[in-house]
Amino acid sequence: MILGGFILFSIWTFAAEGDETTHPVAPFQPAISIGEALGMADRYIKENGVDIAGQYIYFARLDYSNAPEKKGLYWRIHWTWATPRLGGEYGLKIFMDGMIVPERAGP
Repeated sequence: MILGGFILFSIWTFAAEGDETTHPVAPFQPAISIGEALGMADRYIKENGVDIAGQYIYFARLDYSNAPEKKGLYWRIHWTWATPRLGGEYGLKIFMDGMIVPERAGP
């Protein structure tokens, strides 16, 4: 079984290497860069008086929403406590059209 799979994979690989047809993939670039998203998050926090004292940005990642109310790519910026605590962490979803949706994590 393993040998059969290896032979099949090898034949497929050699066929793919000799294939004249190419399918170039365009480089992906989100409409809002990570730098722009972080700037928008900073402005949102200042304009809305959000207290993130004692927290730092834990992650910023590009994600996809399939929710009926809002579909599409968004940057998720998530803060976490510098010292161990339960809940109260803050996050923002920044969609490619500029819409910002706040979200609190935990109790």
